Amino acid sequence: MSDRKFKFTWAEWGRLQVVWSALFILTGGIISLWYPNRLLAVAMCGAGALMLALEYPVPFLKNVPKLYYLRALLYLGIAGASMLQAPTHTGGLCLLFGALTYLRAGVNGEPWPTEKKGRS
Repeated sequence: MSDRKFKFTWAEWGRLQVVWSALFILTGGIISLWYPNRLLAVAMCGAGALMLALEYPVPFLKNVPKLYYLRALLYLGIAGASMLQAPTHTGGLCLLFGALTYLRAGVNGEPWPTEKKGRS
């Protein structure tokens, strides 16, 4: 049983955390549109959409640098901004841990995961 089929990677775990936190932040941003600071609500909607576009790349974002440290820094900034309104707190806390997980992947020197060409 020494041959392991599955290998744990921090990057995949971080990616899942960021995707779910992006959905929470996007939903919280929509709810925040009824709060007094609508500009921040629109910014959180945009941040949630940007994170989803980065994690599930759309064609025009395929060439974005895939550096764990850069993503961790971006996500830490968004997590800090999401703490300014109540509906985005949950997404911000999830994003904080996703950013720390990406930072751990960068420290471990994990390679960027390659795209899978369909299932066989």
